[in-house]
Amino acid sequence: MNRHDIYIWEASAADLSKDFNELLESGGDYAEIEQSPSANLLAFADALQQHQKTVDYGDGFFTDMAWHIYNTLAKAPLIELPEDEWQRPLRDIVQLALDYNLIVADEEIAMAFLPTGKIRPYGAEDEWSALLGELAEADEVRLAYEETKLPTTVKAYATWVRDLLDKNLGQYGFKKVRAYKHSTNGTFHSIYCREVDTGQQYLDFTHVGQSPYFSTGTTFYMFCPMVKDIYNLFDFYKNINEVFRAALGSFTDITGYTSSPLSEDLAQRHINDVINYIIKPIFDKTTDIKGLDNFVNGWLSKQPLSYTDTLKGSPPKPKPQSERTFLTPDRFRGMGFYCPQQLIVARLANNPEYEKLRTFFEAKKSFGANDEARATEWPKLVQYLEEEINPNTFWQQYALLKEEEKRLEEDRIQQLITQFKLNPDEELIPVSDQWYDSQTNLIWQRCCIGQHWQNGQIAGKAELLSWNEKEAYLERFKDSGWRLPTRQELTNLSFIKKVGYITKKGFDFYEQAQVSFSEHWIEPHKPYGISHRGDICILSTSPRGGRSKSSDAPNLVGYLRLVKSVR
Repeated sequence: MNRHDIYIWEASAADLSKDFNELLESGGDYAEIEQSPSANLLAFADALQQHQKTVDYGDGFFTDMAWHIYNTLAKAPLIELPEDEWQRPLRDIVQLALDYNLIVADEEIAMAFLPTGKIRPYGAEDEWSALLGELAEADEVRLAYEETKLPTTVKAYATWVRDLLDKNLGQYGFKKVRAYKHSTNGTFHSIYCREVDTGQQYLDFTHVGQSPYFSTGTTFYMFCPMVKDIYNLFDFYKNINEVFRAALGSFTDITGYTSSPLSEDLAQRHINDVINYIIKPIFDKTTDIKGLDNFVNGWLSKQPLSYTDTLKGSPPKPKPQSERTFLTPDRFRGMGFYCPQQLIVARLANNPEYEKLRTFFEAKKSFGANDEARATEWPKLVQYLEEEINPNTFWQQYALLKEEEKRLEEDRIQQLITQFKLNPDEELIPVSDQWYDSQTNLIWQRCCIGQHWQNGQIAGKAELLSWNEKEAYLERFKDSGWRLPTRQELTNLSFIKKVGYITKKGFDFYEQAQVSFSEHWIEPHKPYGISHRGDICILSTSPRGGRSKSSDAPNLVGYLRLVKSVR
């Protein structure tokens, strides 16, 4: 997508006589001329800082723009406007620039704004006036909306709507397990979960919009541990943890309500759709393996064998849905990289159409992310399911396996206590959350702050900590031997977990490594900032050269995982 850039510079008499094309060319030339910001530009940056305190849009844009001007080495700073909703920021910039003898040139909308109030090219005034009129009308709606006491920012909206979600979803056993702001697109998420016999069911609500037009989109998915453990036994794509994932929009044409300003009624309507078209017909019927099989394989099980030819070609697309017409669960068409999971579910559920389903999956043109592994891993999976899995005895074996995993974990904890003479009552980090790496002679906090190790997996929500919060934690742990890891320690870390799987003789184990640790606080090593290494993104605790710790560091957040050396 194209950038929307503007040039800003201090006007001269010569500039004021130029037409639009000449002004735009001057802006480009001035952007290449090294020069410290003028007094007027610095005063303008100060005004931007103050203006940020008076608006609830832009998501910090004016502060970032001011910082850019303070640190510019160009006669005409080049500023990138927000990708969406750029109109208000540009309006405010133009208005503020009038007071500081500055020219603003915008190539995207082909306008240059002079400190005299004139606009180039001639005739653009009408177009600009129309834009200002639209914004003024929208502002009137915003002001009227604010009087309703409803949220006026997406963050406030996310907080507000969670009360409704808690109340409505709690009746069906769902609890909020995580709430966060997405680091790249600025959306807010509320994730709810409930435990069922087959695993965990999740609802991921994405809160977006701008006052007064907010909406919530919903994705739903399900984890099935016994399916995941079998899937990970083979070299399939490892970033697929769920057994299925879909969006409310997959089952209806309506994905949000943005035709009028937000009201509690509109928010409730969306929640009601989640209850009526996800929870009741899908989640309530996938609490056991038979129901899960019916959802992911039901529609395909009903197809005749002649459907194989269709799969080898181009499967017909579902017919367009009319408004408020929802698909039924047995129409779920999740085939693609979920084919391995679907076959596993069919086998565990003792689906009478298992062989036909296997034929259908093998006729599928693409396995999506699993295409590369398909040739080697799919035959191994089929062989394992058919030779090692007896659906009639699987669940008894699985219960015994879980008991053995519990015993092994208890043995691991006791070994830590004995080997390092730990007193569980005095440990600041529970022994169950500690993991010993014999290769480096380090004991690690197995989970991030806010999480704990439970039933062989991470439970809870990792907390993104600011500089000050991180410092408070370190102060608490400073006399106990726990500390921040170094970058090398963290990037070389690989937690090993034994994963059990069923065999025809009982069960066995394979080792699984967890190797991705992103956005973690580490010990000082170089000027601070964000260090990248593949998918590793690490925050150091040293201030970046030329910028103060007090002003910059608290704005960063990272996950905290501690480590200590042992003799």
